Amino acid sequence: MSHPVRRHSVRRPLRQRVTAASPTPAKLATFLRHLEESGSVSLAAERTGIARNTVYQRRKADPAFALGWRRAVAMAAE
Repeated sequence: MSHPVRRHSVRRPLRQRVTAASPTPAKLATFLRHLEESGSVSLAAERTGIARNTVYQRRKADPAFALGWRRAVAMAAE
């Protein structure tokens, strides 16, 4: 009687999610400038080359960036 060949399982490392590099402070400042000029998050993100969800995540995690965002939106409204 033949026994099935047992294969030893080799644990592979878990795949890590590939994410874009965090935007540089200069890119974030450029985003805020475009936001102030246009009043549009989508347009400012596109012009800066940053994904829209990236700037929303940064706003949530970074109080200083959130303050700059509020100021830019207020200036755009004037």
